[in-house]
Amino acid sequence: QNNVFFMLAEISGEVFADANGDGVENGRERGLAGITVELLDESGQVIDTTTTNREGRYRFRSMTETGDYQVRIVLADGQTATSATTVDVLVSAGDDSIRRVDFGIEADGRDRDRRDRDGRRERDRRNVDLVFASDETLDPVLDEFDRSTRRRR
Repeated sequence: QNNVFFMLAEISGEVFADANGDGVENGRERGLAGITVELLDESGQVIDTTTTNREGRYRFRSMTETGDYQVRIVLADGQTATSATTVDVLVSAGDDSIRRVDFGIEADGRDRDRRDRDGRRERDRRNVDLVFASDETLDPVLDEFDRSTRRRR
């Protein structure tokens, strides 16, 4: 009789644009299509490669035995991960379905939401120089503004 053990295990997850950079997928963060994801065996050899679909999802069903595996994303030039780029996975049974092996990549775009230490939302606008002025610098400007607005009344 041939092998009666069927390996039906699968590993799946999503690669998403991490708008707030916290490494965790939140409600409005979208999946990224076309990201390369690799499956490595316990010796670190790539045994399968796939790309994410249009929703950013991927799946591996190519494990031939139980054991330790790793899932790794391949970042393109200019991309920055907000989560680990490699995740260890244990397939302990032939019918394991290991889900939510997700990866965050810094969201592309000029504006990104960030949270300050108190959890308040702040905007990070790239390519904008911030200028800080002292009270002494602003006083004459504010005085002139006050005088001009009083004259209009």
